[in-house]
Amino acid sequence: MTVQAIYKYILRPGEPVMMPARSGRMISVGVQGDDICLWASVDPMTRERPCTFHVVPTGGRVPDFSTFVGTVMLHGGALVFHVFEATP
Repeated sequence: MTVQAIYKYILRPGEPVMMPARSGRMISVGVQGDDICLWASVDPMTRERPCTFHVVPTGGRVPDFSTFVGTVMLHGGALVFHVFEATP
């Protein structure tokens, strides 16, 4: 039986996120303070690997070979971004 925990990851442009190999699932993306964050259910005992996420503004180009994760709004909805996970 794998133990699942919910972890938060801050998404920063151009920086991969180190997270356990997908043993669970993405739960949500949202804004906390000034950060765009991703919450995922993971097995904390699994080795971490780099995961790449793209944060794309509305009207921006959707990255090839990516999976939609969610949409977030900043500054009261004045800025809208869409989060995609790069898939190998």
